[in-house]
Amino acid sequence: MDLLGAFEGFIQRNALLQKGDKIVVSVSGGMDSVTLLDLFLRIRSRWNLTLAVAHLNHGLRGLQADQDESFVRDWVRLKGLPFHSLKVDVKAYTKIHKCSIEQGARQVRFGFLKSVLNQLDFDRLALGHQANDQAETILMNLSRGAGLRGLRGICPKQGQVIRPLLFASRKAIEVYVKERKLRWVEDASNRSRYFLRNRVRMDVIRSMEKAVGGHAISGICRSGMAVQEVETFLDYAAKEARKQIILEKSPNEIILDIFKFLSYFKAIQKIVLIQLVEEIFQRQVRSFEMERILHLAEKGKSGGIVEFDGEGQVVRSRNTLAIIKGRASFPPTIVHVGQTVEFSPARMQFRSDVLASGQRTIDFALDSNIEYLDYHAIRFPLMLRTFQAGDRFIPLGMKGKKKLHDFFVDEGVPNYRRSSVPLLVDRDHILWVAGFRINERYKVTERTEKILKVEIIPLKYNLEH
Repeated sequence: MDLLGAFEGFIQRNALLQKGDKIVVSVSGGMDSVTLLDLFLRIRSRWNLTLAVAHLNHGLRGLQADQDESFVRDWVRLKGLPFHSLKVDVKAYTKIHKCSIEQGARQVRFGFLKSVLNQLDFDRLALGHQANDQAETILMNLSRGAGLRGLRGICPKQGQVIRPLLFASRKAIEVYVKERKLRWVEDASNRSRYFLRNRVRMDVIRSMEKAVGGHAISGICRSGMAVQEVETFLDYAAKEARKQIILEKSPNEIILDIFKFLSYFKAIQKIVLIQLVEEIFQRQVRSFEMERILHLAEKGKSGGIVEFDGEGQVVRSRNTLAIIKGRASFPPTIVHVGQTVEFSPARMQFRSDVLASGQRTIDFALDSNIEYLDYHAIRFPLMLRTFQAGDRFIPLGMKGKKKLHDFFVDEGVPNYRRSSVPLLVDRDHILWVAGFRINERYKVTERTEKILKVEIIPLKYNLEH
């Protein structure tokens, strides 16, 4: 195989680069990453590329890891390229974040590489995954019961991250480094049976190659590419479906019409949920979470909840399904007349102002987020807080007190949203259930001498689906 020609062809077919791009190349010192950097150096002038190298020392192999870092640093500097490295205690990280060594090493490494990319303000981050890595990933995902996203394997391009070696087998890379007389270092952990990927490579892949021949790797990779093509179509169809399904959207909450959602094929439902969970929680949805959400949508009762490890929740409420990040509640806060106060978790601002003495013409129905109160009826200070058990008030137009819980039920406020509705209170009473109703006791009348204007200002967001 002409690896250089195949490398450029793969880049062009998958639109991985543009001429003039600035690229951070991740180099561990192993055969794959050394090959990746050498290929980039060979096409650098034709593509007018700017290159820099990043290396993470995981601190897992002691002196050998330090020697690997020195090897990469010396080779990169010999080539005249900028070199960025970091040594991290991955074992300590895994204890803090309660994850496996494999997960921790991957998270720390990717976080470091992204930080270098952002710091340099480069265009692409190039990783050295090759065809054997792809086959191993697909088989591991298959054994875990993964859906389409898992069976597609590793994508050649995800945002700024590119993997230009996915076409090349390990054998082809071995031939290349011998022909080019490239030096590289062997990571001893690649032979450890402690790691699942190594067991898949040494046991499963080798057994498959003995059983069906040396084309096993390329066959698995072709299947992964076929799945990627199907998923590309489903991604497009799901984005179109979202235009009909989504009722409300902000960075921390997405509300779906549950019946429109269920009217689509199951495959589209799953892709929609995958997309939305990634947008809200910045991570992939797990298979058991997907099953619980779909069950909630299909058979769950109003008020049913699927928790997301303390990150948030998915809540069914009558005809809607809400995907919520965190909680929108806020601590009780004293508010002063004439000042604007921002409540970040609740994504809003509050302001109160005394109207000028001659301003008496008021359109009370103009905006539900603006109300007017009798200033002299208020026992200051004012406080903004959220719902508490036992809360009561006299809704405007009524004579007797009503439980706030019952008021919310009558107004159709979902249970999960009640804790985020702002309540304006004074020393004695609830003055205003913001966005809904004021207290009858504080309404403006002909006898009112001084008027207080109160306002909730929702923070603006891009609501494109």
